[in-house]
Amino acid sequence: MDETERRAPKRIAVQLEGTVTFDREVTVKNISAYGAYFETDICPDITEIVRIRMQLEDSETPFEVVGTVIRVDQLSEKKYGCTVKFEEAPDLG
Repeated sequence: MDETERRAPKRIAVQLEGTVTFDREVTVKNISAYGAYFETDICPDITEIVRIRMQLEDSETPFEVVGTVIRVDQLSEKKYGCTVKFEEAPDLG
């Protein structure tokens, strides 16, 4: 069994545009009740607290989540993948 199958709760693959507190556009690639993975063009610090504002396609209201950066992957010269652990589970309505 690979690592993604052992995670709980299930992660949902998404392609959401959003912004984070360091004032950059991000693309959220997956999200769960405990965290999210997003791509950005700036490298945040591990343990940095970030606020991500995004909107689901079928929702009229954007939502925000606050979390701590727990992993940063350098995907290319100017692209980073960041894992954030949420302080609280988001209310996705």
